[in-house]
Amino acid sequence: MAEGSPASHTSVEERIEPLASADGATIHGVGERQEAEDETGGLSSPQVKMDWQETLVSLMAARQQQLFELTRRTNMATEIPTMTSGRTQPSTSSVVSFRLAEFDPEENDHPIEEWLAVATRLKEEEHIGHGLMIAKAGEALKGSAHHYYCNWRPVLRTWDEFCKDLIVAFPDRETAGARAFTAATLRSTDCESLSEYGIRKLRAIDRFYAALPWNIRLSMVEYGLDHGETQAAIRMQQPGTDRELLKVLSEYDARRRKGRKTQAPRSTKSISLVAPEKRQKRGPKGVCFRCGQKGHHKANCAVRLDKDQKEPHCWYKHGKPKRALVLKR
Repeated sequence: MAEGSPASHTSVEERIEPLASADGATIHGVGERQEAEDETGGLSSPQVKMDWQETLVSLMAARQQQLFELTRRTNMATEIPTMTSGRTQPSTSSVVSFRLAEFDPEENDHPIEEWLAVATRLKEEEHIGHGLMIAKAGEALKGSAHHYYCNWRPVLRTWDEFCKDLIVAFPDRETAGARAFTAATLRSTDCESLSEYGIRKLRAIDRFYAALPWNIRLSMVEYGLDHGETQAAIRMQQPGTDRELLKVLSEYDARRRKGRKTQAPRSTKSISLVAPEKRQKRGPKGVCFRCGQKGHHKANCAVRLDKDQKEPHCWYKHGKPKRALVLKR
């Protein structure tokens, strides 16, 4: 048995009782000697009283020290962790603290098989039980998938059965032709950044045909780029992995963002130096296309043209014209 365990030590009360009896006997013996001296008529000197007090104080201090030592040893006694299959059991708090990524079959562009594969890998690495893993997956599911989880009542409630039922309930709706079309036609202008384009392009190619050689994948990514400098950099550097390719794209993303910040903002000042009040008072420039006079446009011209009237007259110049009867010969 390990030292400090409850089975190897007696209780604190059992240890205190002998100490208390011993201290009581010592104090009782000192008191009897004092009474004997008083009965014989011998008055105790101040030195004798001082020795008696020092003895009592030292006994009390020793008792307190022993009580403190027994209490400390009792608190140090802890349970030895049990070992199973050569390793310790993982703590419950560290297992419960993980969280799966959310998945909505109506909004996510990847199938549920990929999401379940990631969750299964996490379950195997952390040695998580079936019940806890199913509960965590139910928290991460959204939309119709969460509704399906709430109504899921299987005969065997295991993780494998849960994955099979989800794949049957939410199959991949994208056909092989649609995957090939997406992998071939996706361009960088369809994404917000070059890094996002690279991730989506590689994922689309992988979904279309996972065993496609790397040089063909690289040429497809390069073909979809609408940025000449990035295309030239890929041809020169020839990245050999997905990570190296995404690193090149992220570097040019950073350069583009830096270039946008350094550009001077456009001025919002009015080009005209004339005050708005003066511009309103000034009349339009040029002459009227109808009457040939300055100060107004054709739309505001007050000239009245009749079919039988030969010469137009402007109201601003000649006043309101009078009707004249013109006879044709």
